[in-house]
Amino acid sequence: MAATNPAMVPPPSATRRSRNRGLLTAGAVTLVVSAFGLYLYYHHIFPYGSSHCCDLILFGALQEYAGNHEGVFPVGGPTPEASLSMLYSNVEYVQPDILRGRTVSEAVARQALKGDGRLGPDSCGWHYVEGLRLDDDPGLAVFWDKVGLGHNGQRLSRPGHTVLFVGGDRRFIPESDWAAFLSEQQRLLQQRTNAVLGVSGIMEVRGEKVRAELRVVGDSLYGRVWDGYINTSSELLAHVDREPEVGVVGLPVVKRDEIRAARAIVDPNTKSIRFLLGKQECVFDGSRFHFVAR
Repeated sequence: MAATNPAMVPPPSATRRSRNRGLLTAGAVTLVVSAFGLYLYYHHIFPYGSSHCCDLILFGALQEYAGNHEGVFPVGGPTPEASLSMLYSNVEYVQPDILRGRTVSEAVARQALKGDGRLGPDSCGWHYVEGLRLDDDPGLAVFWDKVGLGHNGQRLSRPGHTVLFVGGDRRFIPESDWAAFLSEQQRLLQQRTNAVLGVSGIMEVRGEKVRAELRVVGDSLYGRVWDGYINTSSELLAHVDREPEVGVVGLPVVKRDEIRAARAIVDPNTKSIRFLLGKQECVFDGSRFHFVAR
């Protein structure tokens, strides 16, 4: 048997170094592959990056703007996105991060607003329906995310869009119903007459500002309650210009002219809002509406 040449056998330290280099290389490859996998996963979940462009905050800003501009939502820009940009200089808490939507970077939106003070189709991810009013049909949509993403910019498990409506509703419309939704919106816009009437007052309930509103929709009077920018309740209160339907009892009747002339009086003594409607009063006591005779 041939003797092993000692010169050909690597010293133990060299063997350990070679093994360690191999382990380090394998570890580095595994780390790179894992990082790339995480990147692909993140990009799949958040195709435009994670964000929190809150549609509820945006809707609250639109309501505040309309409340200070005779009930009219932002209008008059060269594009709907430019009109939406009017919130930036008219509502104190609105920042580019909210106006940009979920598909546009904050830097792009900020640069556009810094330029001529308005966004455009390429610098705003919201689809905004321009020209509506607070007293429009509550079923008219005000805006939605153009692409259709979740609240934090995530890809939805079921394609569709979350839509904010004039009446304060926030509803998810699946892609399968989207064409029908757009068709119905077109019908409502064509029938738009601004005949919806309303009156509201603001009071403090348990340290929070709450807005109570009477609103006429069709031939019915509804009472709505808003906590900040969220519509917390809605109930049918009365018939308008018509007698009750057969089988429906207990609802009073009010006239449109009474709604047009209605006043909302905040009463700090009783901690209530009194809506004066001709010979009747509708009182909001902080939790519910009820009618009383004057």
